[in-house]
Amino acid sequence: MTLIEQIKADREAGTAGPWAVDDPSEEWPAAIEAPSGQEVLSGCGCCGSPNLSGVDARRIARVPDMEAGLLAADELARECERIAPIVAEVTRDAQLGGPYGVMSDNKFSEKLAAYRRAVEGGGE
Repeated sequence: MTLIEQIKADREAGTAGPWAVDDPSEEWPAAIEAPSGQEVLSGCGCCGSPNLSGVDARRIARVPDMEAGLLAADELARECERIAPIVAEVTRDAQLGGPYGVMSDNKFSEKLAAYRRAVEGGGE
């Protein structure tokens, strides 16, 4: 299963976002809450719970938004892959050089390939 497939499955099965952070105070540890008010994660470091700092809580709380962004980027990449051969052919047929020529075509292909490696589990 690719990273994108895993994200889609987890978003469907997991707690809906966006999540918000209830920053820690001297009396309470940091907590991450769903829009419904449901606590997604909290911890003070006691009783086996994680010691969740405000910074870590904010990073974790961004996960649903980052997943949404990555899924949108994946759709954009699919569309770019679909039109890339057409754009490359038009660019060559029109003998466009400079920023629209072969260099751009190669760079575009390299960037899409790097993205695919990252989301399909191969890393960069």
